[in-house]
Order: sequence, then C-alpha cells, then structure tokens
Amino acid sequence: MARLWGTGFEWQLTTAGVEFGTKTGSPTIDTTIKHGGAASMRCNPSAAAWNMAHNFRADTIADAYVSVWIYIATEPSATTSILVYGDSTSFWGAKVRLNNDRTLTLNQSDNSSPYNGTTVLTKNVWHQIELYFNETTDKGTVRLNGVEEIAANTVADI
Repeated sequence: MARLWGTGFEWQLTTAGVEFGTKTGSPTIDTTIKHGGAASMRCNPSAAAWNMAHNFRADTIADAYVSVWIYIATEPSATTSILVYGDSTSFWGAKVRLNNDRTLTLNQSDNSSPYNGTTVLTKNVWHQIELYFNETTDKGTVRLNGVEEIAANTVADI
C-alpha cells in the first residue's frame, strides 16, 4: 500500500486546505516541541474538541494504516480521542483515545466496546501511535512505539 498523505506541519500554517482538510477548535503550530522537523501541531483543548482532519479517500471498503507521533506535556482531564479513522463524518470505524491515566483505549464509533492498553505513556517524550484498521473484518490493532498494545476483534462503524 502506498502512502496517500503525510504532514509534518512544516508550512507552519493552521489554515484548512493547506496541510490538512478541516479543523475544529484552535490548534496551533509549535516550533519549540517538534519531532524530526521544524514544527508540530499543538492541541491544548479547553473545549470539547480541537483537531485537524484529512479526508484521503471516498466512502469505500478499504484497509487503513495510520501513524501519528504524540507528545504529552500534561495528561487530559478526561478521555480524549487522539486518532480517529472513519469512512465518513458520521461513521468512525476506530478511535484511539488517551485516558487521563495516560493509557490508550481503542473504541468503536459510539465509544462502546473499549479495548484497553496497559502501558502508561511517559510525559515529555514523543510516542509513535499506529493504527491498522481492517474495514472488511472490523478488526483493529494499535501499536505503541513499534510494539502491539491493543488487538481488537470488533471496532465496527456502528
């Protein structure tokens, strides 16, 4: 499978349509804490959601491999979605969420059927989070820093 999209926020813009498709809330660009480049995206939400999104395919059945790097300065006060894969705006097939104890959870679209990780993510270091989602079988796998953290039998877009 070929890479369909990637960004390192090197243009240092939060304008929708430049390095991502849409944005919610007020994410910012950070040039102090960055991973392998000159900048990173910073989400420090005080409201329900702050994020940037990118649509890379039509609504068809496909397997997906998504990888992000995350740096946790302060754990969230509530469980927060950090990586979401879906086939439309209302059908999320898999959500990787960060709990307030800095562990990961993989949920299906309505946040039910949680599959919990056990590793506590260290603060103030970069972590790679990878999601493989098989939309045909509705199975998902989350890898943390190259090691399988969660294997889910069902993360359907319900």
